[in-house]
Amino acid sequence: MPTPEEILVKGQEKLKADQATLKTAQGKLKTDQGKLKTDLVLLGDDQAALKEGLKKLKAGQEELILVQEKFAKLQAETDLMANENEGLTEEQEELINDACEAYGIAKKHVLSAGIDPLTGAAVIVTNGGSKVRYLDGDEVEALSAQAVSGIPTQKKAPAKRGLNRASRK
Repeated sequence: MPTPEEILVKGQEKLKADQATLKTAQGKLKTDQGKLKTDLVLLGDDQAALKEGLKKLKAGQEELILVQEKFAKLQAETDLMANENEGLTEEQEELINDACEAYGIAKKHVLSAGIDPLTGAAVIVTNGGSKVRYLDGDEVEALSAQAVSGIPTQKKAPAKRGLNRASRK
């Protein structure tokens, strides 16, 4: 049977071991708290980036709606002109060709062309969505390649991607 002194010594040794374990656990707790604070900061940054992305998405959607409305309007006008101008005279055809040349529009990029019955001007709608009017002898600036064809001339920069949660640890 152990003596009271032996029990006291063993108790003190166990207490020292438990205190060391407690200090280690406290150190891990502080480290985990630091990581948690960092994660909260990153989460706040992610939320701000998400809000900004949502704003851009909403603006893009609004722009898309405007483009769709513009396209529908142009399509309606084009259909109307196509029905009104089925039998063009050589003089009217020549005016349309002169308009294409003046604006730098290749025939393959002409969505529709016709003559305005009120003004006698050539009206051309391009695949790029541009609508131009031309009277014989008008001095005009050539359209951009994108306005004529509808194909963007510059490549967009690739989207930047944020870090995912797994790579932050």
